Amino acid sequence: MLKDKTRLILYLILFFLSLDGFILHYRVHPFLVADELNPQIVYFKFSFFMANFFSLFDLIIVNILFLSRKTFILAYVLNGLISFYGIILMGHYAISKLVTGGFPFSFENLFIQSVFPHQLICFSDFFTGYLLFEQIKKTNKEVAYEKRG
Repeated sequence: MLKDKTRLILYLILFFLSLDGFILHYRVHPFLVADELNPQIVYFKFSFFMANFFSLFDLIIVNILFLSRKTFILAYVLNGLISFYGIILMGHYAISKLVTGGFPFSFENLFIQSVFPHQLICFSDFFTGYLLFEQIKKTNKEVAYEKRG
């Protein structure tokens, strides 16, 4: 029973980290934007949607794949790819802003104004996915051992 509780807690942590990543990303790149002249009309910005695609994919598809013992390996691989893709792209963005003079180098700018906190969310998402993967793998081995015995 403890293993099921642990897996549920890890799954919820993964879901909320994915949700947090999507909400933060949507705040930076909103793909549903109200018209300035007529706020009742909402426009869909495809380029901003594509910027949110991976976080939305992580939120919906990867979390669903983690629910099944047959697809948890695919979920782990996709979670890792999406996490590292986000870390690399945000790192590239931060370095380019630093090099081009987007913000001066200081402690506050590095840890508060940059995308470093968002990268920590990606790292946390990856490591939570890893722990969930290991938990499911361990449970699968125990179930297979019980079936043999």
